[in-house]
Amino acid sequence: MLCGPRVFQEKFMTVKRSDYPMQPGALALAKSLERACHLNGYRHQDDVFEDWVTLCEMALARLSDHLASTVRTGQIAEDPPAVRAVFDRVLDPYKDDRVQAYTIFSEAFAELMLATSDGAADSPLVASDLLGDLYMAWGRPNTAAGQFFTPLSVCRLMASVSTGSLAGTVLERLHTAIAAVPGAESGTDGFEDWLALSPDEQARTPLSRFALRSLAPALEPVRVLDPCCGAGTLLLAAAEQAPAWMSWLGLIEYHGVDVDLLCVRMTRVNLMLHNIHPWHIVWGDSLTLQTYADPSREALGLPIPKLTLPPMVPTASSSDPVSSEPIPVAFPVPEASTFGQLQLF
Repeated sequence: MLCGPRVFQEKFMTVKRSDYPMQPGALALAKSLERACHLNGYRHQDDVFEDWVTLCEMALARLSDHLASTVRTGQIAEDPPAVRAVFDRVLDPYKDDRVQAYTIFSEAFAELMLATSDGAADSPLVASDLLGDLYMAWGRPNTAAGQFFTPLSVCRLMASVSTGSLAGTVLERLHTAIAAVPGAESGTDGFEDWLALSPDEQARTPLSRFALRSLAPALEPVRVLDPCCGAGTLLLAAAEQAPAWMSWLGLIEYHGVDVDLLCVRMTRVNLMLHNIHPWHIVWGDSLTLQTYADPSREALGLPIPKLTLPPMVPTASSSDPVSSEPIPVAFPVPEASTFGQLQLF
């Protein structure tokens, strides 16, 4: 019996949905999003999933501006025309059911945020990767391209092996910077008391952002790179290897590359949801060093970065959507001889 290319792909080229276990939280999200498949006729669930993730990325990227505006004026900020155009592009195909589609996507986004917010705010532990699980079990991964996400439990093992003592590496660089800045060890920035602590106590004792400014010329952050990041699960697992304050103060940076734009968006959403920053996730090919015109970055007014070989050489600066700190636009990729799934540099 003949069948169309989509039916053929679903029958013979994709992972069976039952082969990938879906967590209760992901199952609840799938049931919520399933309602959007039947709006304005029928939309395939992988299209619905991509629409939803696109809007989640835009909503989270604009969240800090909306919060700041609410504090100042009591009202959320007005989105730039380019951001509104993204919402229109996603919602217009639903036509008469546009408002209902927006409601369904908003409710699913709220479910995702509530499920992610379980646990202590200052804990580096990631409860689960709901986006990755939902994509594999419901969003139809591209298995023809070898797309099969590594479970979070395996990612934790890989991260612990690949990164070693991530917190220890950060502490080493802090000590090097303190020793390189004249007067830092005995100055008024609090380093003297902090240096008197044991390594374990130092890892549990955050430094202030104000104190770290004096170390800026000599302090090199630890950069974690996943050259084919998928939903960002390995980066989430890597973030568990160090106290959260080290990331929040910019002592650890999270970098990722993927050829699949939807994967790039999922990684950004995952990192923003788990309050992991600064991050720099690029739509491109880590093997050819080619980058693509990322519509999300264009909508947010951010430049398209370049992929470069190490050492990192910034070509410009831009602002991360979730951080006021400038981040480098040039993006490092290890040489092929040292290429691994997760890299520190």
